[in-house]
Amino acid sequence: MVNYSDFSVFAAVSDALQPNWLVEHLKSFSKAQIDMFQRNMACVQPMFEYENGYPGGIEPIPSDGAYGKKFIRSCL
Repeated sequence: MVNYSDFSVFAAVSDALQPNWLVEHLKSFSKAQIDMFQRNMACVQPMFEYENGYPGGIEPIPSDGAYGKKFIRSCL
């Protein structure tokens, strides 16, 4: 089961629509928190398919794709 809170940022629509709220909220995350989100995203990334912009281009991202091998290795 995928726990989206391990790699996602959640915000209420009413908050996100306030001027500058979303930018300030995202800036509030520490480097360590961002690194944790990225590591966790790399672990679940193979479970998802991504559109690459080409006709019929929905496919899994290769293991050396979006987050690179250094994060994928930390999942093993």
